[in-house]
Amino acid sequence: MSALPFADLLRIALVLVLAAGQALAAYWPELTGARETITTRSARWDTRVVPFGPFFAIWLLLFSACGAFAVWHALPAQASDPTYRTLGWLAAALFAGNVAWEVWVPRRGLGWPSVALIALELAVALAALAVIAGWGPTGWDLWLGAVPLQLFAGWVSVAAFANLSSTLRRAGLADARRAAVAGPLIGAAVLLVAAVGWWTGSPAYLAAAGWGLAGIAVKAAVGGSGAAG
Repeated sequence: MSALPFADLLRIALVLVLAAGQALAAYWPELTGARETITTRSARWDTRVVPFGPFFAIWLLLFSACGAFAVWHALPAQASDPTYRTLGWLAAALFAGNVAWEVWVPRRGLGWPSVALIALELAVALAALAVIAGWGPTGWDLWLGAVPLQLFAGWVSVAAFANLSSTLRRAGLADARRAAVAGPLIGAAVLLVAAVGWWTGSPAYLAAAGWGLAGIAVKAAVGGSGAAG
């Protein structure tokens, strides 16, 4: 097998490093005993649109899935494949955006820059879904090449609205602790998830997005509110 072009080697290295880097960046503040973490920043501007805390455990699955994608995509059979080239660059951009978000939030909190970063993540994730929808993978290509990115896209589809709700509250523009404000944001998230789910037909996307929406519903139920409706 001939040597891979530099662009392919760079892409493979970026995906591997960033897949690991986003997992490290997420927990680095806790590991180093930092005063502010993603969790504390989120709690400070909590809303009805932010899923119930335990549901964020999905990140353990997402980080593992991203790692599996990074390794699978680096193997010789995939390294020079045109579809994996496209997905690899999109994955690198997606993981880089997530690292940037994870580094920004503990230091600066949830705000318009974090909204912009997660909106960029969502756009890149949806672009990856478009590639996958036209690809039609099966077997290991499905489970290791497509599902990790579909799961990521599903969760970010809901997380983007949670981030927006916290930013609106922090900016004093709208308090999504009130059902009248949270309702439209949750409704918009549901519409996005339904549209993307119909467009892609991806069970993995719907599972991750549904998990996020279920987290919002459970939070409402635990809090005794009617926002889950």
